[in-house]
Parts: sequence; structure tokens; C-alpha cells
Amino acid sequence: EQALEELWPDLGMKAATASLERTLQSLQQLLVPSSQGATGGSLAVPHLLRSEDHTLILANQSLIWVDADAFEDLLVQAFSSGDPAGVEQLLEQAMSLYAGDLLPEERHSAWTIARREHLQQSWRVLLLKLADLRIARKAFADALDPLDRLLAIDQENEAAVQRLMFALAQLKRRAEALRAYQRLASALQRHNIAPQEETRDLYEAISHASGPVTNRAPTSPADLDPPVPGAVQDEQNASMRPTTYRWQVGRSHQSPLVGRDAEFASVREVLRATLERARSSPPAQQGASLLPLDTQRRPQYVLLMGGPGLGKTRLAEEISREAQGQDWAIIWSRTYAQESNIPYRLWIEILRTMISEDPRLRAEVARRPLVYAPLSVLLPELYGLLPHLTPLPPEQEQQRLWEAVLELCTAVSEHTPLLIVLDDLQWADASSCELLTYLARRLSGHPVVFIGTCRDRELAAGHPLHALIAHLHREHGILTLQLQPLTDEQIGALVGHVPESMMRTIQTRAAGNPFFAEELARSVEAQVAAPAQAAQPDTAAYPLPDTIAAVLGLRISRLSSACQRLLGNAAVLGGSFEFNVIREMEASGSSPADEDTVLDLLDEALQAGVLTEEGRGTRISYHFWHPLLVSLLYDGLSGAKRVLLHRRAAAVLQRMYAAREEAVAATITHHLVTGGAEAEQIVHYATLAGNSAYALSAYPDAERYYRLAVENIDEQAAFQSADKRLHLAYLLEQLAECLRVRGSFEEARSLYERTLNTRRFPRPFASAVEEQYEAQIQALLWSEVGRTWYYTGDNARAQEYLDRGEQALREARVAGGPAWARLYYQRGYISWQEGRYEEAFQEGHEALRLFEGVMHLEEQPAGRPAGIEGQAGRPPGIAPTYLSQEASPVTSARRTLEGDPVDLVRTYRFLGAVANSVGRPGEALAYLNTALQLLEQHDHKREVAHICCNIGHAHLERAKHELAMTFFQRSLRLAEQLGDAPLEGVVFSNLGELAMRTGKLEEAESWFNRAIAQAEQINDQAYVSMWHAYLAPVLQDLDRLADAEACIFRALTVGRAINNTPCVGLALVALGHMRIAQMMLASESLDGTLEESATQA
Repeated sequence: EQALEELWPDLGMKAATASLERTLQSLQQLLVPSSQGATGGSLAVPHLLRSEDHTLILANQSLIWVDADAFEDLLVQAFSSGDPAGVEQLLEQAMSLYAGDLLPEERHSAWTIARREHLQQSWRVLLLKLADLRIARKAFADALDPLDRLLAIDQENEAAVQRLMFALAQLKRRAEALRAYQRLASALQRHNIAPQEETRDLYEAISHASGPVTNRAPTSPADLDPPVPGAVQDEQNASMRPTTYRWQVGRSHQSPLVGRDAEFASVREVLRATLERARSSPPAQQGASLLPLDTQRRPQYVLLMGGPGLGKTRLAEEISREAQGQDWAIIWSRTYAQESNIPYRLWIEILRTMISEDPRLRAEVARRPLVYAPLSVLLPELYGLLPHLTPLPPEQEQQRLWEAVLELCTAVSEHTPLLIVLDDLQWADASSCELLTYLARRLSGHPVVFIGTCRDRELAAGHPLHALIAHLHREHGILTLQLQPLTDEQIGALVGHVPESMMRTIQTRAAGNPFFAEELARSVEAQVAAPAQAAQPDTAAYPLPDTIAAVLGLRISRLSSACQRLLGNAAVLGGSFEFNVIREMEASGSSPADEDTVLDLLDEALQAGVLTEEGRGTRISYHFWHPLLVSLLYDGLSGAKRVLLHRRAAAVLQRMYAAREEAVAATITHHLVTGGAEAEQIVHYATLAGNSAYALSAYPDAERYYRLAVENIDEQAAFQSADKRLHLAYLLEQLAECLRVRGSFEEARSLYERTLNTRRFPRPFASAVEEQYEAQIQALLWSEVGRTWYYTGDNARAQEYLDRGEQALREARVAGGPAWARLYYQRGYISWQEGRYEEAFQEGHEALRLFEGVMHLEEQPAGRPAGIEGQAGRPPGIAPTYLSQEASPVTSARRTLEGDPVDLVRTYRFLGAVANSVGRPGEALAYLNTALQLLEQHDHKREVAHICCNIGHAHLERAKHELAMTFFQRSLRLAEQLGDAPLEGVVFSNLGELAMRTGKLEEAESWFNRAIAQAEQINDQAYVSMWHAYLAPVLQDLDRLADAEACIFRALTVGRAINNTPCVGLALVALGHMRIAQMMLASESLDGTLEESATQA
């Protein structure tokens, strides 16, 4: 009865009993070893779960292992042992078992609370004891780890702070020890509590000591009592309170929020509705994308728009504070103009905060290392903790990274609702916005809300945020709030503490801007307190209004000259900086400053509110209070000083990241370029930055860095060295590929031709195999040039360049292999488009045969030699010098030579398209299904999505509507995950055609309109024309002939503008059908008139 009441309280006795019986049967099947099930019970297996006399018994405890019990057993053994080395080993074993709170999914169940609280207290005792043991044997550096872990979950734990201070002092890191005390004192002051006398004495001893502290190590006997096993907890354990993990939200000592009641209420409703929906939906339905129900979505993304200083960030802070009081997890990230070129900069701070602040997430990452391994690309500190996965093509690496971020956000939301605040999105990089689009789609239904702030007037016309907003508006997934200036009355309430005469001046100068008003009020207070102010800096060239520039100038002028100089130097680093970086910059300047001086100056800036501090333990970072402060300080530096500081910053980062410079290559490149560094250095780091962006499929960023590298290479000098020449060819090829992927075909074509010219120079080859390999590279480059002509509709020129590729292979006596396969494959596309279907089939089958041969060659045992004639692929032991030096990712050409399964899949897909064109849908489906099976073996989701769309269309042509819908749904689901907007539009169109054929005209109209909107968003004029032509018959059947005529006119106009014959043909066919319908309608009307006249006569 207890089990029934606990597990099924809402069911009647009969239904609950039936549920219990089914559950017991399932448990018995799970608990009985599979070997016994296979042998029919030949071995005696003890029953682990029995039902006797209306009682459930979990039997044979010796066979059951529970990590929490093992954790407590190890602690009991440790505290009863007299051997320090053995105790430390036992505690380390126990520490490895503790993976976070006990049963967090049952956080509010009474039966788990006492045990959970006891385990939390035991965990604290373990960390303190382990630190003491390591301090006792003078392993001070090792003692920092358990102390940092403890302070991460309990920053007010004074015993841990004492030990941290002592260990840091022994390591001669005195300044960090003093900072630890100051953070503790600030935290305790919020409760009107002072640090203990022992802690203060230790602080004084460290303050006045020049070397290691001679005091004995601190101890707190009360904190180190041996933990009592959970089964015999006493009243002290029952009175403990669980730890609540909270992130600091916003700035302190702010004025009340004024004039934003309506906006606040709107966002509060979004939070309430999201939480209510998540609680009422089964977990399996959260995040599901049901095709016809997009209009039923509710906003989970709030965008606060407005000019600088209107209170977007301030409103987000107040919302965050209220949400935190309702047990939401709050995470903030800010972007700065100086960091807008760093891929995924917006998310790095979020991911680092989530993992470092929440023990549950650290346990989750440790529990599923393969899932979260891609995160090490963005978080270098995880690189040594997670496995290294097999590299995939860039698009798949990007998808793997996105899925890991999605899993992390989902993991947080399973325990607590999650609010992510993204500040100043107008400066976010393209890759960050693409990831945000992906998460906004996939987290629908989960208790996750995004709040973004954006300066609408500073959002560039081509910024990817525009596409995100448009997409979410169509799907009812976003609430956009445009913040307006405050009224004079509201400004008066905001700064009501200043004298009346001053208030009127502030109201006039602020012009409704609350940020300006608050800053003006602060300057008034400062003038009253200290009339003699330093002269304001000259801000005539500052691009901001004079009012805000003057206010910021006054605020900075209150700092000491040394502090202003340090902040000016720090402004070169961007909106945020780490203590270690600024310390090294100051130490290497013309007037070196020691660590204590740097900390004192940072403290001065913190006290003045110019900086904010984040981090605990030994990892501290600083953020400027507002990006405008960064601009003001940076613009206040002379041109020569900026150059010097940028070079110094680059040198510091190079030293600090010498072993993993690719992690900060983009930042180093920025400093080198701005500092006017040597071209050779810029080329090196720009190449690394381009490779990193390329590996993440961040093509706009990769293009920028590759272009920068190419621009800084002295081509004449490069041609004097084979290695430099090949490196230039590599950069040109990478840049061309990025441009081709993004649709810049003319420039890509020019760069591919430059690549060919750069690679063609007399050089000795070690063997005929190596010479053939180079010929295949050149043939593939010729094919890339031909592909750019094909995409722009010039088949004759495309054929010409394919002939050049064929000539290069013949001259090198290459008789087969992937290069030939690529040429046949592209010739097949030209034949297909020109209506020569039999030739297209032959060329496709020849490409298929050759690609399959490459795949078999790749599967041969290692060491098997490849012949010269008739064999292909990358010869063993041969790699261009520049690849080995730069560790560059392979390009499309090299992936083909190494046996890329995607080439094989695309060939099957091509054959399926040709078969479908000649009326052989069964054969087309066979090809497409083969392609799908190959893809699912290699996990190429993008190709799977395209194949499913093609298969669905083939089933649609055969009138198998249910099968077609199944494949369209799968294709759309994957397209949404991948953010493949063009494919989404194609699926929308196919769904419209399906709805039209089944008589659902209103639904068909809706799907076609969505397809047209998607095509217009990505500026695909061919699809805009085509789908208007498809929509016209639907409108015609709905008796809306005027609308149908307008659609046909648009389709015909666009088709002729882009000179696309198929589009013009579709539009003319639609026009013909409409004219016939109009004639029939006119004829019927005339017949009716004649009949009526005859009747009257």
C-alpha cells in the first residue's frame, strides 16, 4: 500500500495495483542476468526483488552497490584509520564517487532531504580533511584543488578560506591570499558578520610577511568531526540546510527600476507560461517539433530593443533577480565590439560559468564524456579532461558542438528552470547567432528562456540576428519589446534624491535616457562632495553624445592617475580581461608594476564601480562596468601608445598560450594587426584562427582570417620558396572553399585559378606516386572552377574546365581514382540539366564505380601498397609540407582523395534524381535508400536530411502520401536541428504540394507561403519564382483568381530577371492553366446569359 500511495497517488486501487504488477514484471526482466534468460534458467540466480505477504523486498544486499553507501563507507574507514597516507587515498576514492546532490530529480521529496543534506555535509568535511592532509605534507599546490571545489559551492566557508590563504601564502602567492580574505569579508558583511579572530590574525600575518607565513596551518576541529553514516543521523544533521547554487546577478547599489512596469509584466508572463508549460508536458514531448502546430508555440525568447542607456540591461537584471528568487538558474553573457570577430565568443562565457559553478553539471560532463567532448574546442581547460574524438568534416564538427551545448542546457533545465541573458547582441559574432538560432528551435517546450538586449540602431543590415528574429516571429517564438525614452516625471522619480534645481537640469540633458540621468546624478553628488574636480579630457572626437562622454569622463577622473593608466592599458584587451594577462602586461611595461600594486589599482576600480569581478578561488576575471567605458578609455590613448599596447598584449598571450596558441589565435591576430606587427607573424596566427573557425564551420570568420593571411603574404617572396608557395596555395584554396560555400562563385573561381597557378612550378617529386597525387589535386581544383561555372548557369565553361582536369590526369597517367570520379560526377550533372539522361546515367555509374573503389582501398589493411596505374587515393607517407607545419584541416579536394563517403552518397542521390526525371521512381527510391543507409553508418545528418526530402518527393510522385509525410517530417526535423534554411524551404514546398494533392487547400497555401518567406529570407530568387508558380493553382482552386494572377506575375518577373528557363516555364504553365480557367468561366457566364435571354424571349 505504501508503494501504491507513493508511486500512483492519483489512481484508484485497481489501476494502481495493475501498474505495480507491470512494473514488477519489467524489473524482474531487467534484474535477471541475460545469460540465465538465454539458458532457460540452468543456473540458480538469487532473487533481487521479491514480493512476500504484501511486502516488496530488495534481497541479497551483498549483490547491490550504491555509490552513496560506498561514499560513506570510505569516509568511515578514512576517519578510523591512523595512517595519513592511507587516509588520503581513501578520501580521494570517496571524492571520485561524489557526483553531486543525491537524486536531484527528487529534490522536493521528503524521503530524500535528510540523506541529501547529510551527504552534502560529509562532502564538505571530506574536502577540508583532504586539504589538511596535503598541507601537512607540504603539498600546498595540491591542496588548492579541494579548497577551490569547496569555495565554488560555499564561498562563505571560513575554514576553507583560512586554509586557502595559508596554502597560497606558502606558495608565495601573497596577493591572492589577501584577495581571498577580502572576498570572504565582503560576503560575510552582507549578513553583518565579521571574520573570526583566527582568520583576521592570519590576514595580518600574511599582510606583514615578505616570505612564507610561519604560522601553523589553520584547523577547525568542529568542522572535521567524522561524518556519521546516513542511517544514524542525529538532530544536527536534520537541521542542516541544502546548498543553493546561485550566480551573481547584475550590479549592486542601483536605483529602483522606474518606468518599465509594462515590459516587466510581459517578461514575467513569459517566464510563468514557460514554466507552466514545461511542468504540464511529458519530458518526451519537450522540444518536439510537430509540423502543423508552429502557431501553437509560445515565446521563450524575449528581445529588449532600444538605444544605448535606455535600460535594457537594467530591466534584464531586475527580471533575473526575481527569477532567481523563484529558483531559476541565471546565466549572463556579454559581448563587446572588440570581440565581435571571435567565433562563439558569446557562448564561451556561458558554458564556462555553467560547468564551473554547478557541481551537478561537472558530474554530468564526467558521466557522459563522449557527448560533451566537443566543448573542449571552446573551453581549453576541458581539453585534458575529456576524450579526443575522431575529427569529422567541419559541418559535422559544428553539429557535434551544437548538440553538446544543447545537451548541457537540457541537463540544467531537467533540475531547475534556466534563464540565459545575452547582453548587447548587436556585437555578437555570426557563429554565436547561428548557435542561438539552433538552441531557440530545439529548446522549445523546455523550461528555458532567453532574454537578449540589442541596440537596434547599431545592428548592421546583414547581421545574422535579423534572420533569427524573422524566423522566431513567424513561429511565434519571440517577444520583442521596444524600450522608449522615459518621461520627465519618470526621470524625476529616478533621480529624486538630488536637489530640485539639479533634477530639472538632469531631466533636460538626459532626454528620457535613464542611464544618462543616473550618471548625471552621480556626477552631481560627486561635485557636492568634492567641488574641486580634475579637468575633463578632450572628447571632441568621441563618437558618443557629449553628455554621456562627459559623465564617463568625470567618473574616470575620480580615479588615481595610476588606476586610469592601468584601465587604459586594460581597454586594449577588450571588454573583459583576466588578472594574469593584465598582471603580465603591467610587469613588462616601461614602469613595471608588481602584483600587489596591480591588485590595489584593480581594487580602486572595483570600489569606484568601473570594474566588476567574477570568479572564485584562484581564477579571477574582470569586466568593465559598461562597454562605453572601454571606448572612452581606448580612444583616450595616443596612436603610438595603442600600437605599443597591442604588441605587448600579443606578446603576453603568445607566452601564456605557447602550448595551445590556436585557442587564442583570433585574439592574438587582432592585436598583431592593430599593433602593426611583422607580416610573417600575422600570417601565422591568422592561419591558425582561420583553421579554428573553419573547423567549427564558421565560414564568415574563416574567410576573414584566411583573407587576412593572404593579404599579408609577400607573393613575390613566397614564390622563391617551395614551402611558402605551397602554404600560399593552401590559404588560397581554403579561402576559395569558404567563398564557394557562401555562394560567392565569381571570387571563388578566381581564387581557385590562383591556387592552380601557385601550385604549378618546377619541383622534384620523390616518386611517380607523389607526382600523380599532385596531378589529382590539380584536377580536382579544375573541377572546382568548373563547378562555379555550373552554379552560375554556364555549362559550356563548366565543361571546358572539366576537360582541363581530365587532361591533367591523362598527362600524369592516372587511370582511375577519386579525381576521375569527381569529373564524371560533375559531367553527369551537366548532362542531366541539358536533358541527356542516358549520358547522365552512364557518367553517374562510372563515378559510382570509381568512388566505391576508393572506399574499398581505404578499408584495406594498413601498410598495403598502392599501385601507380589504376590506383588512387592519398599515397602513404606523402603530405604537403605546409599541412605538416600548420596542422591545417583538409580541404574538400583532399577529403575526396582520402575517400570521403559523402562523395559516394551524393553520387547515389544524383542517380536517384536522374531516375526520377525519366519516370523510374522505383529505381530512384532504390538509389536514394542506398544513399540513406550509407549516411546513417557515417552520421552525416545534413546529407540525411537532403536524402529524406528527396525520398519523400519520390513517394509523393507515386501517391504514397503517408510515406511521403514520414520522410518530410524527418527531413524537416533534421533541417531545424542543423539550421539549414534552404532545405527547410524545400520541405515546406513539398508539404504544400502534398496538402494540395490531398485537397487541403488552406493548409497548402500556408506551407507555400512559408516556403516563399524562407526563400526571400535567404535571397534565393529561383525558389521565390518557383514557389509562387506552385502557389498560383492553389489560389485559383480557392476562387481567388486575382491573387493567383499576382503570384504568376511575380514568378514570371523573377524568373526572367535571373534568366532561369525552368522557372519561366513553370510560370508560363501556371499562366496557361489560369487563362483556360478564365476562359471557361467566361464561357459559362456567356452561356448563362444567352440561356436567360432565350427564356425571356
